[in-house]
Amino acid sequence: MTLPWGVYYCFVAWLSVEQTEPGDTLIHTFEVPAWSYCQIKWFAFRGTVAGELSPSVSPIFKHHHPGLPVVQTFIARTSDGYLDTGIWIYDYLTAHDGTTAYAYDTGETWWVGQEFNQGWYIVDRAGLFFDTSQIPAGAKILSATLSYYVSAKYGWDYDIVIVSGDDLSEPLQPHHYHDLLDDIISLGSAPAEDRYRFQHIPLNELGLTHINKAG
Repeated sequence: MTLPWGVYYCFVAWLSVEQTEPGDTLIHTFEVPAWSYCQIKWFAFRGTVAGELSPSVSPIFKHHHPGLPVVQTFIARTSDGYLDTGIWIYDYLTAHDGTTAYAYDTGETWWVGQEFNQGWYIVDRAGLFFDTSQIPAGAKILSATLSYYVSAKYGWDYDIVIVSGDDLSEPLQPHHYHDLLDDIISLGSAPAEDRYRFQHIPLNELGLTHINKAG
């Protein structure tokens, strides 16, 4: 290998690995021990002639070990919940664009949607929190799906839309209702499922970028 003047390489550790296939082959397979996924290693090829190391060495190669896709399940934290405008609001825009709402985060059920009941306009928005600190900072997220169980569904058909939760904080606060008004870009959506079944909503490409890595 010919190096320009003033260019140097320093290796703090060197590991020799023999190819798996015996003899001279067209395909070379190497089993590199303790090579974690998402880790980069540098290597070079050097053969032997009559048991002696060849003086000729290949260029230095760089390879990122992607590993097999890892599937992880994250359960929503107990601080999740929903925001509800409550009753006694007789104007839809007042309910939809309100500056505050009631925050509920103590139960296992959350509500999302709009309701017209006895002349009152009621709007519900849910906020879910997940601890994704186990995802390595350099990991590439290929897909993600939000799954939940539908215990009730009322009214006509509508879509469940996932939006950014950057404006939220734990625990949910009444003012979060208004903070979500400008979050209108869909990160994933699907028609609401009928009750007594699971709903699965895949995140779109933009939604994947909103997943927080390494805490």
